[in-house]
Amino acid sequence: MTTAMSRRGRPRFSDEERAERRAELTERAMAAVREGGGDQSLDEIAAHIGVSKPVLYDTFGSRTGLADALALALAERTEAFVVERFGPALPDGTYDVSVERVIELIVTALVFLVDQEPELYTFITSAMRGDRRGMLDNSLVAVVRERIRPVTELATPGLGPAEHSVLTDGMYGLVLATLESWRDSDDVDRDVVVGMLTALITNGMRAIADGVPPSG
Repeated sequence: MTTAMSRRGRPRFSDEERAERRAELTERAMAAVREGGGDQSLDEIAAHIGVSKPVLYDTFGSRTGLADALALALAERTEAFVVERFGPALPDGTYDVSVERVIELIVTALVFLVDQEPELYTFITSAMRGDRRGMLDNSLVAVVRERIRPVTELATPGLGPAEHSVLTDGMYGLVLATLESWRDSDDVDRDVVVGMLTALITNGMRAIADGVPPSG
């Protein structure tokens, strides 16, 4: 197979080849972060995996771009973790699962992520803090939001779309802050963290549903 060359001498890859290259570099970067730590720069990661700095910049654009790619990979894993534990789907494609169970599974998946992939989590969150887009604009948050939003709508029917959006992001912020605190403590068991967050979110939504009259 031949690859066309650009006027600057760089090979021109097809969309499929670029996607394959990006996936390969993402996997190698994940391994580099796991081994070398979550505070590495893009230059250090490039050296770690044996590619030139321009290759990573051409592929991801920046450290934040690489963090987005890593977040997407972890988001896919998190989503699979949650859906696999819903149980078998009903004939219409839905799942017979309670609000409390969905919340518990999402919280469990995020806690497991921090526990099992601490360096990747550090890399992603540090890149988020240094980017002007803020903490809510990355692939991992998008998947969590996609899973939580229907739960908030079901559990708090009296709220409107804007309130549901704020509540969904607020729950993620609560979980994120709790996980940040938990990482610095060796005194709290993982299951205890999951239980506290699940109870807090579930009871909070129940209180909102009881206290907010239907809109309209």
